[in-house]
Amino acid sequence: MGLLMFSARVHDLMRRKSNIEYRLTQLTRKLSDLQDYATYVGNCADGNFDIGEALALPGSTLGRVMGHAGRVYNESMAYANANAPYYQQMWMQQYGGNLDANSQAMMNNYIMSQLYKDAADKMTQKEVRRLKREEEKMKNEKEQQETLLKEVEQELQSARQARDAGIKEMAPKYVAGGQ
Repeated sequence: MGLLMFSARVHDLMRRKSNIEYRLTQLTRKLSDLQDYATYVGNCADGNFDIGEALALPGSTLGRVMGHAGRVYNESMAYANANAPYYQQMWMQQYGGNLDANSQAMMNNYIMSQLYKDAADKMTQKEVRRLKREEEKMKNEKEQQETLLKEVEQELQSARQARDAGIKEMAPKYVAGGQ
């Protein structure tokens, strides 16, 4: 009876060990992908996204990259459009508005560009902070899974020893005897 219980326990522990190893593999891959994505986002601080670099990222991050790029563009443009008139008015007051149309258009483009870059940089910093929190959470879960794996391996070793001892106990014992 004990042999069957230990055999079932060994089987259960082997299944748990396999599940933990699978989860560790998933976490390692996700963590690597997240770090690649974080590096890419950090390189796009001014809102200039390089499609070639984005396509070189792991496929699991492509949707996230495209979503982030879209949010940065939309929100940065909205910020620039909302705040540009104020800066343009300040600029016109400072220089008296005595510039030709070409110089005024160049200054308006410069103001829009700077406001866009500022907003994109703030959004990128926010995304990087969020990614750091997510990375820390994944690292903590990975450490927990590694600790659990060690515990399961130790318990598995003990269960195998108990099972093997039960097998030896049940083995027939022959004694050499003479006639």
